[in-house]
Amino acid sequence: MGESLIKGRGAFAPLPFFNLKLLKENIVARNKPYGDNKRVGAVKGRSQTHNPKTDKWVKRDTETGRFMDQKADDSPFKGVRKEK
Repeated sequence: MGESLIKGRGAFAPLPFFNLKLLKENIVARNKPYGDNKRVGAVKGRSQTHNPKTDKWVKRDTETGRFMDQKADDSPFKGVRKEK
């Protein structure tokens, strides 16, 4: 009853039997949630500027200088550096 099929480990690999009552009572270490779309640092190759006519923030490509995107709300883009 304590066995299951684990992908990538061959045919049938036995799973260790865990006491769920003990796991809930004790603190269990957990790893970081990798792949949760959380960026570390600034976005590269992008900048943003404020358009006073529309009162919106506009994202630009730093290589070509072309405008890429405009925010729907009045807040700036997250993680994109601001032009001076």
